[in-house]
Amino acid sequence: MSKPISKKMAGQGAPGDEFIVEVDFDYCGVSYSGYQILTRTQIVKLCKQLESDRQIGTPNMPGDWWEEFDVSDLNGAFTIHSDRLEDVEAMRGLFGESVGNTELFEEAGDGLWEEEEEEEEEESPKLIDAEVARRYLESESIDLSKATELTDEAAKLLPKSQGTEANDWSDGVGWDLNLNGLTELSDAAAESLSKYKGDLGLHHGLTELSDAAAESLSKYKGDLNLSGLTELSDAAAESLAKHEGWDLNLNGLTELSDEAAKLLSKHQDGALNLNGLTELTDAAAESLSKYKGELGLSGLTEIT
Repeated sequence: MSKPISKKMAGQGAPGDEFIVEVDFDYCGVSYSGYQILTRTQIVKLCKQLESDRQIGTPNMPGDWWEEFDVSDLNGAFTIHSDRLEDVEAMRGLFGESVGNTELFEEAGDGLWEEEEEEEEEESPKLIDAEVARRYLESESIDLSKATELTDEAAKLLPKSQGTEANDWSDGVGWDLNLNGLTELSDAAAESLSKYKGDLGLHHGLTELSDAAAESLSKYKGDLNLSGLTELSDAAAESLAKHEGWDLNLNGLTELSDEAAKLLSKHQDGALNLNGLTELTDAAAESLSKYKGELGLSGLTEIT
């Protein structure tokens, strides 16, 4: 589902984080519809331009016809189509940086591709300890997405940062607290992070999660993306099924027990995404068929 872009979407990710941005706009019989890969910094620049009072011309008009209109008319024309790294890489491999009619990016962005090389590289620690967490709370200018370790003391401090309201995509895109590089998460740290009041990114580095950590994270009120997990115990599945923060993403799982499928089918909100599964037993399929929300099983290669 596409999400509207916003200046606040900068969050705490790296300026170079990439997104697939869609443009969909019709003017005087010309359709501008396409996809462009933009960095987080470029999206913020684009949003600032859309708030300006300038007028822009319409590219690609027939003959000598020339029209101008307020750039603010383009609010809502640009949306985040995907923030998944694998989607960005796939698009770049197939089409390059853009596909379709994307001329309005250049027209509305006004210098969108200028001076990208001059962006300062953010500090990217590998370990988030209490000192790093405190500095992050002071300025939120540290890129935490490449950190692989998180101390329990730091995990207690991080929820004090001010994120956008979880699931409120009108105020932000991506993750306010981007911890996608973490390769392990202690039970105590999971309990602390479950109290975070913004969008939380945990879905790349974590390949396993204890039952206690799963129980804690089930209390998180935002979308819960644990797509780095490669295995899930029945006890963890039972806990995660209680998650009430809307979407539950477990796309890294390639196997799912019949009992885990039965338990996860009880998840009540939003979407349950299991797109990494390539096969499904009849019993698991029977259980998942009872799920009341959106069910993602796009990875299946055969089914009885």
